Amino acid sequence: ASGAKRCESEIDVSDKGEDWYLHLCMDLLGIEGVVVPRLFGMQSLTRSPCNSSHAAFHPFRSRGALFGCLRRAEASLDARHCQSSSS
Repeated sequence: ASGAKRCESEIDVSDKGEDWYLHLCMDLLGIEGVVVPRLFGMQSLTRSPCNSSHAAFHPFRSRGALFGCLRRAEASLDARHCQSSSS
């Protein structure tokens, strides 16, 4: 909790998104990041990120884009589940 309070007091968030804030906060606290390419999908780099094996997607600049992706991901999971259940 003290780390979060330190970041809140030492980092100006007025011009930063959550991704940049988190990066700066981790740097401030001396926390080294770990890159796991298969965990995180960049929407701009992936043709159809919403039905991929990634655990998270970024960026979605609007609520509609985020929930549209969520619906496509759920439909993809439902289709895979039906295929594996019928085998």
